[in-house]
Amino acid sequence: MMVQSSRRSLRAVGLSVLIVALAAPICLGADAATDDGKVLEAMSRAVSRLAANVRPTVVSVYTTKTVSMRGHGTPFDELFRRRPEGAEPKERKFQQRGLGSGFIIDAKRGYIVTNNHVIEGADDIKVRMSDRREFEAKLVGADKKTDIAIIQIEAGDLKALAMGDSDKLSVGDFVVAVGSPFGLRETVSLGIVSAKGRSGLGIEDYEDFIQTDAAINVGNSGGPLVNIYGRVVGVNTAILSRTGGSVGVGFAIPINMAKNIISQLIKTGTVVRGWLGVMIQDLTPELAEQLGLEKAEGALVTRVVDDTPAAKAGLRARDVILSYDGRKVESVAKLRGHVAATKPGKSAEVVVLRDGKKETLKVAIGKMTDEAVVAAAGGGSSKELGLTVQDLTPDLARQLGIRADGGAVITEVDGAGPAARKGIRQGDVILEVNRARVKTAADVEKVLANADLEKGVLILVANRQGSRFVVLKVKKQNRK
Repeated sequence: MMVQSSRRSLRAVGLSVLIVALAAPICLGADAATDDGKVLEAMSRAVSRLAANVRPTVVSVYTTKTVSMRGHGTPFDELFRRRPEGAEPKERKFQQRGLGSGFIIDAKRGYIVTNNHVIEGADDIKVRMSDRREFEAKLVGADKKTDIAIIQIEAGDLKALAMGDSDKLSVGDFVVAVGSPFGLRETVSLGIVSAKGRSGLGIEDYEDFIQTDAAINVGNSGGPLVNIYGRVVGVNTAILSRTGGSVGVGFAIPINMAKNIISQLIKTGTVVRGWLGVMIQDLTPELAEQLGLEKAEGALVTRVVDDTPAAKAGLRARDVILSYDGRKVESVAKLRGHVAATKPGKSAEVVVLRDGKKETLKVAIGKMTDEAVVAAAGGGSSKELGLTVQDLTPDLARQLGIRADGGAVITEVDGAGPAARKGIRQGDVILEVNRARVKTAADVEKVLANADLEKGVLILVANRQGSRFVVLKVKKQNRK
């Protein structure tokens, strides 16, 4: 294992390389060039030792599954008109092969971490070790919401990868990705942490990704992202690419997020999540200003579902959740992760900002079901705001999938207006304007008539997906 000084040495490399590049035209002396070479050599050896230690813990995962398709036979059958007139399409089955990566976390019991999407629906799972041994693997458990799966093999002489602490990662830290891209086993790529806390990508239900420029390609899924001490800090899972290959934007599930999932899958094969029962959204500077906040920090409650842990604890719409169970709430993604990781039945302390004052509430966390809401983000007549509204009738509410006792449904949106720019769409329903509950389109008109549109109005809109607050402003030069 490398000591703390290794971190300083590795970080010094970037500076040394820059110094060499800038000073090259000046023709540095032999001593300086030698010193820089020694630093680069030390880094090279450090990465080589890290790779040698990690590679035996990383495996290639091969899967096969049966896929059924309906059709009228082969293209040759169609060509030679072998299909009788009016014949029903035939169901044909074929074997689909898949490839991914994984890493050993328990050498004694043979537990291996990989991605759910690597093994999902597989009839057979095989694992190939770095020493070329192959084993049949069985599925222990999988969690689709985080894309984590545990498989197990019966084998001796295994080496497990040590767990790291992904919370201690900083942007710019060196990391190494190991896996089998395109079937090229034991591939090692070096990069840095490009960003942390990436969410809203639509890849998984629960997202708090580490972004890295270490090369990740098809086949790397399920492999480890390790720090400079050779400890796993992430599970490689996805890339953003228009070509299908690495363009330097890869994502890994933080190991601290995965630890709880891994533990539950090994114990029971399933995952139980905590449930709060609110809809929330991230704060923007505009929303923070409207709510009288100095900083856009915390998670804004847009709706509290009836008869839920949140409702029973006294949480309200427009509360800003600042901390949860002693941990600062930095974003909706972080809060969702904290709540989901809480054992149902546990009492959690929630600090909220309500009407400019902090309040502490005790919430008895419930159990998450497929129908339950942990946290979600959603989303009158004013020509200046670029929208037209009409009364929300019970029949319209049912058609739109909105549970609301009154409101104003948006019937038209000016594509060039402020409302459209904030993502408001036809069929959205206005429930509040500047903290005032609205029951009809006339209520919307009345509140807007007395509002300062240049300063901005705070509007709560809802649709089938949920509810959210938006701030609509009209620029001075656009006023009529």
